[in-house]
Amino acid sequence: MPKKFIRSCEPLIAPNFSQEDILFYKWLAGFVDGDACFYFYEKRNETSLQIKQATWNLHLLEQLKEKFGGSIRKITDGGKRNSHHYCLAQKDRLIELLHGVNGYIRATSRSVQFKKFCDLYNITYIEPDVLKPNDPYLAGMFDADGCINLYDSDTKKGRGLSISMSSKYKADIDCYATIFNGNIITRTTRDCSDWQISAQKDILFAQESLVKYVKSNKLSRLKLVPLFYKLREIKAYQLDSPFFRDWEDLIERWYDNGADFYRKDCTGRPYTKEARELKALKDSLDE
Repeated sequence: MPKKFIRSCEPLIAPNFSQEDILFYKWLAGFVDGDACFYFYEKRNETSLQIKQATWNLHLLEQLKEKFGGSIRKITDGGKRNSHHYCLAQKDRLIELLHGVNGYIRATSRSVQFKKFCDLYNITYIEPDVLKPNDPYLAGMFDADGCINLYDSDTKKGRGLSISMSSKYKADIDCYATIFNGNIITRTTRDCSDWQISAQKDILFAQESLVKYVKSNKLSRLKLVPLFYKLREIKAYQLDSPFFRDWEDLIERWYDNGADFYRKDCTGRPYTKEARELKALKDSLDE
């Protein structure tokens, strides 16, 4: 027989968090809103937080395990050999996490789950405040659902650069358009909405805000953004440029981020032409 779920008679009191803790929990709330799920197994009266991540972002799950405990296992079913699964079910550590992110969870589906957990444990739910540009929440959700890419542009102007976010619910990414400008397009065929910016001033502003707190492999690209615009301004992408080698080095570093260039344990392949060419060159040199 499963044990009966026992709810606290009195509202649980949140621990005192340091400023460093608060910044971490704001980031975690964004990451949870994007990639996690609060599960309640009614038949077994069990609760847990569960997160799936690609192998190249395994370090994010390891950080959570180090802080809260829990378990990590490699996903081997469904052909997803590049992913890992984190589960936190220990009651006291889960309650600690719930207190930490309380007041910062705001995504449509995650809020429903989170409020249910607050009610289960008798935690007073706190409504989130309006987001500001330097809020770590934005970086956490970007770690989960964001993307930063180079794209082909006019050959006379070199490459272009874009930053984007995807979400099932448009309301969950409205804050990015409000803070960083750009447009949101709802795609009914994919049942999601996409936010994107490509203007240099918007990207530099977003980069300055996000780079402080991003923890995923996307950080390597964000750090290269100012250099990208500096080299593009002096037309380093042109073959006869004295800085062409610097441009080539930038491109190689851009794709050497774990997801695109080095997919040692992956069944798939890098999804860009540049990444495939760089990987083929590396493989030929290793032979």
